[in-house]
Amino acid sequence: GMYAVPKTFIETMKIKAKIYEYIRLYANRRQVVSKRIRGVIDGASWIWAITEQEKVCIEKVRKNIVSTMLETGTNDILQKKIRNKSAVKRLKICWSGSHQSIKELPLLLYALSEIKDDEIMLLVLGDGPETNSWKEIADKLKLKNIIWYGRLNHSRALEIMSESDLLVHTSIREGTPHVVLEALSLGLPVICHNACGMGEVVNDKCGIKIPLINRDESIKDFINAILLLKNNPEELRRKSDGAYERAQELSWGEKVKEISQTYLRVLGEISN
Repeated sequence: GMYAVPKTFIETMKIKAKIYEYIRLYANRRQVVSKRIRGVIDGASWIWAITEQEKVCIEKVRKNIVSTMLETGTNDILQKKIRNKSAVKRLKICWSGSHQSIKELPLLLYALSEIKDDEIMLLVLGDGPETNSWKEIADKLKLKNIIWYGRLNHSRALEIMSESDLLVHTSIREGTPHVVLEALSLGLPVICHNACGMGEVVNDKCGIKIPLINRDESIKDFINAILLLKNNPEELRRKSDGAYERAQELSWGEKVKEISQTYLRVLGEISN
């Protein structure tokens, strides 16, 4: 994808990740102006871009032939569960993904260390090269209410997610994360950065998007978003209902309709 990680994040990465992101940034900038890419854009009857940022890049070459559409969709609603937290004080937050630097779980760990609320439980799914480093951060911050599940099979992971109250997705670079779509299908509100595919998926009805500026701003905004939903059970319930609705809007069935309509329109324009 054409999405570029902000330099404020790149500069704080480990050296290997930093080098990779700068190479990727340079390669993407070269691609946009390459003859091969421009030739593809000029020869296309219609283009779907995943994000608004990619749409803007394409429109710099040629306008009026591009719209946004996610490259994946939701399946049938996995489980409809009424979420009423008014009588339950503990808030279960799910985080799920590969443990790589770009997934940025530490943003959530630092946010929870600032909140200092024993009524918040964090459920961490997945593993990877950063697992031990992240566990060390959690220990250093003296975070106790964390369960590290490790890598689970898909059905078990969905089961853990369905027992949670919301998904916090801290990643700073993605396509369209399947875990966000699965969370919506389970009725989980999502807190994430307003970037990449997740920025296109999540809206105000089903979650809270925070700007991707720098680490300090992200931590502060994750704190505010978590406390907003924890302290307002009715808002959590509304966003849970909104998650189910958004999952239906992003279903494969709806995507098929959009693709079919676009093909018919483009073919009609060509024949005329």
